[in-house]
Amino acid sequence: MLTKDLIRYFYRKDKVFPGFLDVLSPPLLQLAEELINCFKKAVNKQTAKSLQEELTPLIHSQKDMLLTKGLVKLLMDRSKFSTDSDVDYLQIRKQIFTYSNSLIKKHADLNIFQREMRNKINLDLGESRENFYEDLTEYSLLKEFKEVAGQELLHIYNISLVQSLLIYCRQIEIAVEDDDTSKYRNLFRSLKFHQLLGTPFQKENQFKLIIDGPLSVLENSKKYGLKIAFFFPHITEMKKWSLHTQIHLKKKPGFLSINESSGLKNPYRKTHFIPEELNLFREKFNEHSSSWTLTPFSKWVHFKKQYFILPDFTIENQHKKQYHIELFHRWHSSKLLERIELLEKEKASEFIIGVDRSLTKKPGVKKALHSTWFEKYGFLFTEIPVPGQVFKLLDKLYEDRLF
Repeated sequence: MLTKDLIRYFYRKDKVFPGFLDVLSPPLLQLAEELINCFKKAVNKQTAKSLQEELTPLIHSQKDMLLTKGLVKLLMDRSKFSTDSDVDYLQIRKQIFTYSNSLIKKHADLNIFQREMRNKINLDLGESRENFYEDLTEYSLLKEFKEVAGQELLHIYNISLVQSLLIYCRQIEIAVEDDDTSKYRNLFRSLKFHQLLGTPFQKENQFKLIIDGPLSVLENSKKYGLKIAFFFPHITEMKKWSLHTQIHLKKKPGFLSINESSGLKNPYRKTHFIPEELNLFREKFNEHSSSWTLTPFSKWVHFKKQYFILPDFTIENQHKKQYHIELFHRWHSSKLLERIELLEKEKASEFIIGVDRSLTKKPGVKKALHSTWFEKYGFLFTEIPVPGQVFKLLDKLYEDRLF
């Protein structure tokens, strides 16, 4: 993504307009290819410093240097430098300097000095001395580069502009429409994968989602903002879509409104996964349960007219009794209060709610957790749920149902 200083946008009255690129522009495609080739040629040959020195004339030769710097930043994100290596360069330097201090007065001859060092610490100074500082950014060697086509890079740039702006929003309203129901399923899976809570409403073939933005979250707002940003590209896969929000950059707020006419295209991998910690929970649950099976959410649950709930999991026993589990993490306090109030009002008996203990410190949450409904259908967890907590709750619920 782009850093704040690299976002190209402009204001017109009270609206914010991202500086989208024409992905078919020959000059932009040529620039993208030139930058990409610089990175491809530098693999295993250039350090970050020397690569930047080679890119500098190209950057300064462009009329829009901010754009070029942004493209370079996105290519850097696709690069892996030797600073990511497991080699402990700091320890190597410490060995060299410590032992060389004892040898420097004894051996003025460089060849003798190198031989002594090689025997002592098993390191060939003649071949490796220029690489002792690879853990420092400017001396790190470019080891890998994830190649990309020129037009694809321009698509990534356009998507990144919106992603970077969404870091500074309070609430997002999304509307999506498509004839392909599998796209809805993938969209809501992405919503759950990024651990976001949206309030969905349906009107004919259109779904609307209202999602809290990072500026409305007091704790871990940066982390939450990244989740919003990474979710955004999936919206652009829908046939029709729109996004409306208010951006708070500098001291001047502005409204951002974009839709499918912007030509934005998701350039990233479209496979959807369950977060690792939730996948571990699922595996442990099914491993230790003989009567219940837990599966990831596969569809939204229609609840009360136009209201929908998107559970994280569905559990079912051999008698076909089902419960839907929804997990609320540390940034979900407002949605948690709304959900408990709704489920208690409707006396819902098919939902189970898990709440991260960090939320118990939030205003109003403690009272909600002492509600009659939550005391029967809810449980607390720390970071990730533990199967034993759910087993205990399920046994009690099913026991109450039988007697």
